[in-house]
Amino acid sequence: MAHRNTIAGLMLSASILTSCMTVDGVTVSGRANDVSVADIRAAIAADSPAVEREARFRNITLPSQGGKPSHVKVVSKNEIHLYWGGVTHHIVKRVQGKWKFYGGIIVTS
Repeated sequence: MAHRNTIAGLMLSASILTSCMTVDGVTVSGRANDVSVADIRAAIAADSPAVEREARFRNITLPSQGGKPSHVKVVSKNEIHLYWGGVTHHIVKRVQGKWKFYGGIIVTS
């Protein structure tokens, strides 16, 4: 019986630490409770210029939903990963209170 309680406790802790929600139609996972909806929107806005530059440089159209990523993963209160339709993955970090593009990973086939 104690073993079952331990497993149930671990599962509850994991669900509290890792949550899932939706912001403006975009699925947000990871440590979503560590940031506000305003933080997520600010991170997306901070990343938009980098996404546009990358699309022009690579001569591609990123499969996004009206300028929004396909998925957002909150890594910590100061780091958010934005996924743009399986084509690219950007990292945005909070630096001195402002969200800034930090780098990205290009996904190739």
